[in-house]
Order: sequence, then C-alpha cells, then structure tokens
Amino acid sequence: LMLVQALQKPLFRVQLQPEIRTVYHSSVFIQAKPLLGKIGNYLSHLVFEQLFWQPIRKQINRCRTSLLGLPNIHFLGPSYDATLKDTPQAVAISPFFISRPKDWKPSIQLTGFLHLKSAESYCPPSALLSFLENGEPPLYLGLGSAEHICPEKVVRSIVVSAKQNHLRLIISSHLPLQGIDLSDCCLILDQCPHDWLFPKVSGLIHSGGIGI
Repeated sequence: LMLVQALQKPLFRVQLQPEIRTVYHSSVFIQAKPLLGKIGNYLSHLVFEQLFWQPIRKQINRCRTSLLGLPNIHFLGPSYDATLKDTPQAVAISPFFISRPKDWKPSIQLTGFLHLKSAESYCPPSALLSFLENGEPPLYLGLGSAEHICPEKVVRSIVVSAKQNHLRLIISSHLPLQGIDLSDCCLILDQCPHDWLFPKVSGLIHSGGIGI
C-alpha cells in the first residue's frame, strides 16, 4: 500500500476476510454477543481495528515518513485517513458464505475466492497417478496453514480411523507423521494444486481456511 502511494499508482485493497465495519455481522476476530445486536457487531469491528492498528502504527508511520516521504496515516488508522478511507476494496469471500452487507460503501465488493489456476500446467508424479488409478477415490488430509500446529495424535487418530473403515488417504507431507504407521492405503503428497486434486478425491479433511 505504501509503495503504491509513493509511486503514485492507482490503488485498491484486497482483503481475505470480511473485516470491514458493518452492523450485519461481527468481526471475524472478536465475536460480539448476540444480545448486543447490530451495535455489538459494529463495535466489534471498531475494537479489532484498534487492536490491530495501534501496535504497528508507529513503525508504519516511521517507514512512510523516513523512507518514502509520505505523510503519517491517521492516528486511528487507514479507515479514518482522508487519502485511504475511500480506497476501492475487493473482499475475497464467496457470497455463498456471507451476503454483502447493505451498509458497505459501493467501493467495497465481494469478489469470490481467489485461485491460482494451475491444474492445466501441473505434471503429477507417477506415484500420485498410480495411487489414484488403483483403487477407490481417496480422502485428502491437509490442514493448510494449521498444519504446523496440528498435534501428531490428531493425524494418528485420522489415519487409524481410515484404516478401520477401509478408506484410502492422501496426506500432506507437512503434517506431523513421525512414528505413524502408514500402510499401502496412504500416500504422502508434497505440493499439488487443489484445483487438480480435489475433483479426484472422495472428500476432504481440512481446516477450511480462506480459499479452500
């Protein structure tokens, strides 16, 4: 954002969460109590804005003034800044997840999830092709950005359950797999485009992060 301003290029913002003030739903990060209704929803956004902005305000403004020659952003954040508050925003959430709040400005639009379409250029390894072709469609186990905090016992219980139910598994290599008995019904997979893999599996065990 700062670099675009410094270069005086057209600016728009992309957000992966609908973290924009509204009375129609609470902040993604601070859940308002239903009893507070629309007022609680709106306040939850105001509170999160400050919890996010104030710890980084001084560093951001120092970079803007000393490195880029830009003015400070408003003390309360970009939403209050005259040069930024009306910046067009694309919110990368599907309208099937939430309806576009009626109190958002026209410059704020839901675009749907953002995907890199890499299926056409992907060359799957032979082991993956063989696994998919020789048996029933498997389940896919991958927890996205939560993989590094996933306890080993969770992965172990999923693998054991799959074996007991005669299910096949494709498992992300980034999960904790040490000491887990992985039989022929499991394939460890490193990187693979979701748009190539997901149509070929029978189901997903996933954290359900943005874009999945």
